[in-house]
Formats: sequence, structure tokens, C-alpha cells
Amino acid sequence: MIFHLKKEHCNHCQRNIGLGHPHFECLGCNSILHAKCFKPSDAVVINDDFYCKNCKNSVSKIFNPFKTMTDPETGNTDPYIQKISDILENCKSYTIKNLNTDINQQLAENFSMLFQNIDGNKTNFDTFSVEIDRISEKFSVIGLAETNVGTDESTVYCLEGYNCFYQDKHVNKTKGSGVALYLDDKLNGVVNDRLSWVTKNLETLFVTIQCDEPVHIGVVYRPPSGNASEALEEFHKVLELCPKKNVHLLGDFNINLHDETSGIVNEFENLILSFDITPLISISTHHKPGCQPSCIDNILTNDIENTVLSGTLSTGISHHHAVFHLLRSPLMHKREQEQKHVQYYDYCNKNVDRFLTSLSQELTIKPPLNFSDFSSAFHNELDKACKLERPKCSKRTAKENPWITSGLIASIDRKHELFDSWKNAKKEKSTDCDSALIPLLRKR
Repeated sequence: MIFHLKKEHCNHCQRNIGLGHPHFECLGCNSILHAKCFKPSDAVVINDDFYCKNCKNSVSKIFNPFKTMTDPETGNTDPYIQKISDILENCKSYTIKNLNTDINQQLAENFSMLFQNIDGNKTNFDTFSVEIDRISEKFSVIGLAETNVGTDESTVYCLEGYNCFYQDKHVNKTKGSGVALYLDDKLNGVVNDRLSWVTKNLETLFVTIQCDEPVHIGVVYRPPSGNASEALEEFHKVLELCPKKNVHLLGDFNINLHDETSGIVNEFENLILSFDITPLISISTHHKPGCQPSCIDNILTNDIENTVLSGTLSTGISHHHAVFHLLRSPLMHKREQEQKHVQYYDYCNKNVDRFLTSLSQELTIKPPLNFSDFSSAFHNELDKACKLERPKCSKRTAKENPWITSGLIASIDRKHELFDSWKNAKKEKSTDCDSALIPLLRKR
């Protein structure tokens, strides 16, 4: 009876609410308002539900524009739309402890991707690597943004069991730039240069994982100092060049999906949905003291059918939470199988000698002013001397057969030549030849 009495009075004006009068009910406390009192009462709509001014601050926003397209009562909903809505509705925030307990088995069985705005490798990379080590199952792919380092310093920042790919920073920008991808070292990845670029508005790095159906993974960063409209135009060009299948984009887009009134947010949504690409993160990812939580980090995919779940992970290294998703993929089986290794460089003795000579000449002609200049000269001369015109494929990998190199093969061939000469000389009973060849064989 008390419940009905409470509903008969408007929580704002305290007047009676007649039968059939338009009204709103707070989902949090069940208080009721006249429709005309909704705005002056400071009530709000969050996640398509109504909340009074006392309850609105305790509700976390969820991005899910697909929820209104579903009808759980009748079940007459397109399965694709229902799957997207379910993924967004079930997106949760995890600590590393409950990640290890709640979804450890799913993490082990599925292909997994994680993204983190690291806010500077020099400051936070060591902490990040420690946090990653605390996770009981290894992520297949890790993306980073705001590394603040370029390719010349990338070898300093290693994660055990991963191969890394770094993009150059924006020119003359020491902070708020740089993206990187780390791939499980059992996977074969090749950088897609057509999709990887750096401008003042957008930074991207794409790697294609080689398998029967290649998987394309990109890391994206939109600097807040850039022009948002121009960034969307550039992102549109990226999406036009992207393959139509198996695309996953990890990134900090600096576009708050919880801000439903923003024109840029609406443009962003329309853009990605026009390419059949869906965001997987629906809850807040950025928490800065004194600011409202926002959903600016995300994972976008056009493979929603194989998506298992998504969520955020508290790593405590910046104001950004990491975001992740799990995916059913044949790559999980490929990782355990022997794969072909793509060889891009030939470090035979001849090429190495040529590299050392050309590098010495280059450094003499143009002495480097700093480490970046030296690194640039080093890589340029290395490419000229050792890079293959066409990459070679082999089942041998650096991990499985690290001792098999073209230089070693040439040395072994030379040893056999000397041994054959020595044998022939023995037959001819040439002692002079014996004494000349034996020391050479011992050196080999």
C-alpha cells in the first residue's frame, strides 16, 4: 500500500499524479515525476532509463545504441544486432586478480587483444610489463599509444615472448605521440605500410598476421591537440583501405562515446558503422580526478560473430584503463603449429662486411649529432647492404633454429672444400699441402 501511495505524488512538485497522466519513474529508487517536472527536477536519461537527481550520480553510463533495436520479450531481433548489444551490455571492468579468476579459462582458449594508453614508455613501461606478468594467461596481441618513443628506441622496450613493431613519432613532438604493437612470438606479423601513417591528427600502425585467413590488427591514436574533424577524414581513408574481413582496431580515439550530444561522437559512430565496424567497449575507460569518467579508449572490429567478450582492465599506470577483447580464431591453433618464417635480411659475411664499410664511410662524411641520427644512418646502411629485394619464407625460425644462418652455411661449405683438397693432397702424398691446409681446417 505504501508503494502505491509513493507513486501517487510527484517527487518534484509533490502534487498528485492522476491516472493516465504522463509520468517518469526512476529506475534507482522508484520515485515518480510528472512528465512536465522531468527537466526542472534535474532528472536524466542514462542508458535509456530514467533516474532522479539523487540517483543519477551513482549510475555508470553504458554505450549501447543497439539496445533499443532488440526485443528480448519476443526474441524477434536480428541475431547480429542482438550479439552486438549483448557484448556491449556485458562489457565489465576487471582487476588483474578477478581477470585471473573469473575469465582465466576463456583467456587461455581464445585469441586475445589488449590495448593501453601508456602515457610514456620511459615513465611507465617497466610498471606495465610487471602488470602484464601478473596475468596468468598471455595476451596474443598488445597495443600501446602515447609511447613517446620512435623506432630508433623501440629495441629498449621488450616484452618477453613478444615481437614488437613501433611507429615513428610525429616530427618534433616529444610527448603525446607514438604507437606500438606487440605480437606473440609464435605469430608471424608483417607491417602494412599502406595503412600505417603519422599526421598531427592521427597516428596508425597496422600489422597483418599471416595465416590461411590473414588477420589485420591496427593500433590508432588521435592526439587531442589535433583537429577532430580532420582526424575523422583521415580515419575514413584508413577504413577505405582496410580489408573487408578480420580487422581489429585498438586505440585511444579521444572521442567520448558517452557524450550523446557531441556532433563529433555522432560523426564517429556513423563513420565506423558505415564500414560495418563495431565498438566493443561500452563503459568508461578514462578516469581523471576532477573530471567525469569517459569512454575514449576502444576496440573496433568487423568480426563481431567471433567475439567472445570485452572489458576494461585496471593497471594503475595512467588515467586510462586498459581495454581488451577475446576472439574465437584459428590463430589459437596456428600458434601451436610450425609456421613459416619470413626472412627480410641476409646477414652473410659478404653483406655484413659491405654494411660495416658503408656505415663507416657514412659516419665519417656525416658525423651524427645525436643517437637518433646515428640510428637512422645505421638502419639506412643496413637496409642497403643486407635487406632482400624479395623476402624469403622458411619453416626455420630464430627461436627453433637460431644457429642456422647463411654465413654459417657458407663457412661449412668452405670447410668441406678445404677438407676435400686435403684428402686429395693425402692421396698424392703431398706433405707440403698437409702442413698448409691442416691449420686452416682447425681454424674452421
